[in-house]
Amino acid sequence: MPGQIRACGGPEKQDRPAAPPIPQGDYQTLLFAPQAKVETRFDYGFRFLPDAYPQNLPAYAGRFDFRKHFYPVIRDLKNKGEEFQCAQIIDAHPKVKWWVRNLDSFPKTSFWLPLSNGHKFYPDFVALLEDGRIMVVEYKGAHLEAGDQDKKNMGELWESKSDGKALFWWATMKEATTGRDMMAQIKAKIG
Repeated sequence: MPGQIRACGGPEKQDRPAAPPIPQGDYQTLLFAPQAKVETRFDYGFRFLPDAYPQNLPAYAGRFDFRKHFYPVIRDLKNKGEEFQCAQIIDAHPKVKWWVRNLDSFPKTSFWLPLSNGHKFYPDFVALLEDGRIMVVEYKGAHLEAGDQDKKNMGELWESKSDGKALFWWATMKEATTGRDMMAQIKAKIG
């Protein structure tokens, strides 16, 4: 069992107040304008701790033996489907040291990024790579891909401001622009 996975982005301090929603135009200017001063910092990083994984969601009950999941029991992962296949690919990659099925709506025990509407974005998976980088993964089926541009923008901004310490992978079954499958996508993302 590993000690912890630390990811930058979410608050480390549990008593940190939630930010109020920012009007859409102001949000775009504050984060994405050329003059925007945005940074990703690890000193307020989130930590996955060995005894802090929520236990009140269904446990994974499939036959595939995940070997690199940070916790002994994986929660909220079905034993089939595209998201399951994404988890298999993450688990099989030689540069992935550990990974976590990130659980939605658990701000104290899950990694999240802020969105323009004041809500939190909980990516599907968080991985610690062998070289110390953090990779955050959001899997999107083709029917959902176009509707979550705010999540994709925030993830890409988070990666771009991390000084090479963090990766954001917007995973799809097949990339629309390149035609790459998930195996080729993760290879291109990690290097």
